[in-house]
Amino acid sequence: MKCNNRVFITGVGSITTCGVGVDSLWKANLSGRASHQEIPESWSQISYFNSRIYLPLPRLDYSGLDISRVEQLLYDPTLLNLFLATRESLNNARIKADISNRKNNQLKLEGFDPYRLGVFIGSGNGGIKSLLDNYRSFLLDKHLRNTKDDYLRNLISVPEQINNFVVAKQMPNAVADGVGIKYGIKGTVQSFYNACAASTIAIGHAFNNIKHGHLDCAITGGTEYATDNLGGVFKGFDLSGTLAKEVEGEYRGPFDTKSNGFLFSEGGAGSIILESEQSVSSRGVEPIAEITGFSESFDAHNLLAPLEEGIELERMLNKILDISQLRKEEIHYINAHGTGTKNDLIEEKILNRVFPSRPYISSSKGVIGHTLGASGSLETIITALSIKNKILAPSGSLKEPTNNLNIVKEKTTTPIQNALNISSSFGGHNAALLLAAV
Repeated sequence: MKCNNRVFITGVGSITTCGVGVDSLWKANLSGRASHQEIPESWSQISYFNSRIYLPLPRLDYSGLDISRVEQLLYDPTLLNLFLATRESLNNARIKADISNRKNNQLKLEGFDPYRLGVFIGSGNGGIKSLLDNYRSFLLDKHLRNTKDDYLRNLISVPEQINNFVVAKQMPNAVADGVGIKYGIKGTVQSFYNACAASTIAIGHAFNNIKHGHLDCAITGGTEYATDNLGGVFKGFDLSGTLAKEVEGEYRGPFDTKSNGFLFSEGGAGSIILESEQSVSSRGVEPIAEITGFSESFDAHNLLAPLEEGIELERMLNKILDISQLRKEEIHYINAHGTGTKNDLIEEKILNRVFPSRPYISSSKGVIGHTLGASGSLETIITALSIKNKILAPSGSLKEPTNNLNIVKEKTTTPIQNALNISSSFGGHNAALLLAAV
C-alpha cells in the first residue's frame, strides 16, 4: 500500500550570529540589517585579507548550558551548538526528553518508539575547528616546548595538547550521530555534506522518510562552526573572491545593485522537528507549518560555478511544482538562495522565468550572513515563522534593490499560503523545500 503522510514542522531551535534561540533569529530577521564586525586584528597579523567584515558566533559557556564535561571533550562546537538548538526545538514541539544515562548526559524522547525516530543533519565542514586546532598543536608542540615561545603560541592560539578524541570531534558524520546517541534514536540517522545546500537536502530526506511511512518523527536541520581562531576558513573564501567588501562604508546585501560578495558567517545551528500527521494528532500539538514538497538537482558542471543558463535550477523548481500540483501563481513567497555574488543574476533570471506572477522574494543572508551548511535549516525556520506569523521581513541589508524581482523592501504583513526555500551550493547542488500554512 502506497503511503503518503502529511509532514508538519512542530518545533524549531537555533544558535546563530544573532544570538541564542529562535526569538533572537526572528527579531534580527525583522530588523533587515546585519550586525557585522571587523575581522579580528590577530588574523591580520597572520595574513592579508581582501574582505574585512564577518559575522562571529557567540562564544558560549557550555558548562552553564547543561552540556557535560565529557560532551565538551568529545564533541566539536558544531555539534554542541546543535545540541542546544535541538533542545529548544524539542521544547518548542512539546516533546519531553527524560534522562536515560545520567553519566553520559543521554536522554530518551518520551512517547516515541526509538526505531521510528530519525536524525538528518547537514553541514559544510563538520568538525573543522577541532581538526585545525589539533593540527596546530601537532605541528608546533615540540617547537614551542623547546623554545617556550609564548608569543607564537598566543598568536597562533595553539592548544596546550592534542585532544585524545580529535578523530571523533572532526568526523563528518558526528553531527548526526551525536544527536542520535544523545537521544537514543535507533531509526535512520544520516549526515549530509552538500556544501551550502546540505541542510536543505537533509530536511528534504527527513520529509521523504516521514511522508513514505518509514518514520513518525525526525530531528533535522544543519550546523556549521567554520572558524579556527586564525581565519583560515575565511581566508579560503577570501582567496576565491567571493566575500563581501563594504561599499561606501556599509555592507550591501543580496539583490542590492552594489552587492559584491557574500557576508561570511562563522555558521550557526538550526534544528527542526518534523512529524507525521498521525503523530501531531495523537500528541495534540499545533504545527508551525507543513512541508508539502522537496526537490533537488545537480548541475554536473563545475565545482565552484553554477550553470550560467540555470537549467538544472529551473528544472528543480518546475519539478517541485509538478510534485505539489500547484500552479505557479499559488507560490506567494520565496526565500531565495541570494548570496550577494554574481550568481544572484542567474537566480533572478530563473525566478522571473518560472514565476511570472512575481511572488514576494527575499534573502535572509543579508541579515544572518552566509552560514554555509547551516543556511538551509535557518532559512527554512525563517520561512516557516513567516508563514505562521503572516509577516515577511525585508530582504537583508538593502539600499539600492534590483528592480528585476518583487523584493521585500520593508516589513510586510500578508497571508502566505505557500512558500519556497531555495538553496544552491559549490559542487552544483540545488535543493528546494515547499512549505504551506496550516
